[in-house]
Amino acid sequence: MARGRAGGRPGELRPGDVDIVAEYTRTHLADVITLDGLAGAVSLSPYHFARSFRATTGMTPHAFVTEHRLMVARDRLLRGDTSVTGIAVSVGFSNISHFRRLFRRRYGLTPAGLRAVAR
Repeated sequence: MARGRAGGRPGELRPGDVDIVAEYTRTHLADVITLDGLAGAVSLSPYHFARSFRATTGMTPHAFVTEHRLMVARDRLLRGDTSVTGIAVSVGFSNISHFRRLFRRRYGLTPAGLRAVAR
């Protein structure tokens, strides 16, 4: 069986690679984040990265990025008066309906509903 890179467990990312991916995600939050970009941040091919990322974290890279975007959006909704649309765009969602659907599925409230409950 093949060994993981730099002493990691087989099929998993190196220690610290998930942190690099998280930082890349934070830095490019409003941008289109591609599998190629994420894989390039840790110097892996997209296929190997996607497989190893899931083996390491239990989630796909896409799910990881989406979860991060939703958490940042939630925090911004609770902290400020920026519009829901403005927040959605600032965290990388160009389709506001899609953002609202994902947000409600994750938190059980619409973005506006969360803000109303928090006030």
